[in-house]
Amino acid sequence: MTNSLKFTFHDIIDAVTEGNTLNKCLTAALFISYAYTFSCITRETLACCEFFAFLVVVYFMNKAIADFFEKSARWLAENVFVGKSNENILERKFKLGRFKSQGLQFSTHFLSVLLQIPTIIPEGLMSDFDKLWSPCPVVQEITHAIRFAYMFELASYCFQAFEHRFSNIRNKDYYVMFTHHIVTILLIAGSYDANAFRVGLLVMFMHDFSDIFVDINLMTNQLGMEGKDYFFLSEILYIFMSSSWFIFRLIYLPKLIKNILTSGHRMCAAQFPGQVWKYPHCEGIKFFWPGVIMLSALVVMHAYWMYLIFMIGYRVITDTTSTNKAEAYETDLNEVKKRKLEKKEKAKNE
Repeated sequence: MTNSLKFTFHDIIDAVTEGNTLNKCLTAALFISYAYTFSCITRETLACCEFFAFLVVVYFMNKAIADFFEKSARWLAENVFVGKSNENILERKFKLGRFKSQGLQFSTHFLSVLLQIPTIIPEGLMSDFDKLWSPCPVVQEITHAIRFAYMFELASYCFQAFEHRFSNIRNKDYYVMFTHHIVTILLIAGSYDANAFRVGLLVMFMHDFSDIFVDINLMTNQLGMEGKDYFFLSEILYIFMSSSWFIFRLIYLPKLIKNILTSGHRMCAAQFPGQVWKYPHCEGIKFFWPGVIMLSALVVMHAYWMYLIFMIGYRVITDTTSTNKAEAYETDLNEVKKRKLEKKEKAKNE
């Protein structure tokens, strides 16, 4: 019994410390973000209960949803793909795995948006950023709908970040995505702790809504549903994906950051209106500067992904091979490492 426990413990330690220095640092940051999250939500018993309940729901929901998307893909292969260019697409097992993984992402983002809409739309937060500060976060009260949306989002990201680190396939943007997960967890927990519920909810909505188009496009891409056979479905979805990403993440989000630094501060800080640097805590609002810095970091990461999205479009236009279209983004880091090692071995033998 002792040996079994010891083996399990060493397994955990090996998993946590696996990889290069950057990976170890990000892993440490992930667990720090978990600790910070726990410290933020324990102030309210109901929020804490909802968070852990959602963690359990997300865990079991993932298996059910994965099974659903696997059955859906196999049904499509048997009833729709027959006689078409992607007829044998599921013979490549990693395609099915990535389709299911993206289906899970789609389901999570779609549910998140459904939970956020009851607050975002009626209060007009997208059309008028000044409403985010009326009343000031210091005196904002949380509703059941907002807390529900917050805890689901927080539980989902905590679960996704853990999976990203310990079980998911490592794509070429592995480290950027890892950083994005950590920053997002800190932003959600920090905005909740600072009572900045409206700002936090709007940022979540911007991300989740645009992610829905990313998920659908990648799902159709994995199944090879492109070209004339499918009325250029994947290509049309690519336009929606790139447009929504650019609008929400590279136009709306920077505008929101500008609003936080100007209008938001002017409406909340009575002592030094409009002069953020003279009053760094913005009239007692916790997490003001850390939040602004992390939101700005998100914009930088979004710009990087926008570049990748444009590169996918460029390759689709300039390269006629379907494999390059489907795998422009989905590059496995582990495969890249294997190829590098093989080259080194070959060089040594020569």
